[in-house]
Amino acid sequence: MRHRWNRNGKQPRRLPVTDGQIRTRSPSLRRKLEAALKQLSAGRHAPGERALRAGVAGLVRRHGWPDAARGTLALASAVLRRGRARDAQHILKDAKEYSRCAADDRALADVAILSGIAWIDQGRLDEADSLLSASLAAATSQADLSRTVASRLALARCHFWRAQYDQSAELLLGLQEDEIDVTDSVGRLIGLSRASIGRRDLEAAMRHAMAASDVAERSGQPALVARAACGLAFAHLAVGDSGAVARDVTASGTGIPTVSRFSLCGSRPSDWR
Repeated sequence: MRHRWNRNGKQPRRLPVTDGQIRTRSPSLRRKLEAALKQLSAGRHAPGERALRAGVAGLVRRHGWPDAARGTLALASAVLRRGRARDAQHILKDAKEYSRCAADDRALADVAILSGIAWIDQGRLDEADSLLSASLAAATSQADLSRTVASRLALARCHFWRAQYDQSAELLLGLQEDEIDVTDSVGRLIGLSRASIGRRDLEAAMRHAMAASDVAERSGQPALVARAACGLAFAHLAVGDSGAVARDVTASGTGIPTVSRFSLCGSRPSDWR
C-alpha cells in the first residue's frame, strides 16, 4: 500500500484506493458523523467540529469515501460560516480528494462552490468569479437545481463585492421563490437588499431585508433568524439608523465586537454572507 506522508513526516495518509479494492464502511462511524452534524445544526460549533474531524479521520482510514467527503464538506461549510476562510480552503482540498475517491461529481461541484465562497471571503474576487461562473454554467447545463441556486447566490455575492450591483440583482431575480428552500430564500432576499444598497435604492433595500427577517422568523430556525438580522442591520446602517443596527446585532447573537465591523460596511465579506 502506498502512502503520502504529512509534513511532520510521521503520520501516513492513504492514497485513493482503486475500484477493485475493498472499501470497509463502519455504521458506528456514520452514526457519529450524523451526531456531529446535529451538533453543528444546534450551534454547538466547537464540539461539532471536533467530532466531525474525528469521524472523517476514521472513515478515511476505512476508505469510506462518500461519507468522508460529506463530512468534510460539512466541516468546511461550518468553518466558513465562522469566518475562517483560509482554514476552509485547506479542508476543501481534502474534500476534493475524498470526492474523487468516491467518484462523486455532485460532491466535487459542492467543493467548487464552497471554494468560490472561500475566495470571496479572502478578497480574491477574480478567482471567485471564475470558479463560480464555471460552477453555475455546469450546474445549469446539467439541470442541477440545488447547485444552480447555490452558484447563483454565491456569484451574486461576488458581484456585490465587485460593485457590480446590477449583475448581482439580475442573478438573484432569476431565482424563483417556489423553487428554492427557506434558507436560500432568506439568502436571496438579503442579497437583493445588499444590491439595492449599492444601487442607492434604500427603500427596496429595507423592503427586502425586512422580508428576509419575516421568512426567517416563520422558519423557527435560530441560525436563519440571526443571519437575517445581520442583513437587516446592514440595511439599517445604510439608512443611518444606528439604534436599529444595535438592536439587529443583538438579535443576531453576534455580540458587541461585530458592531465595529458594521461601521466598515462589512469589510470582511464573510460577515455578510
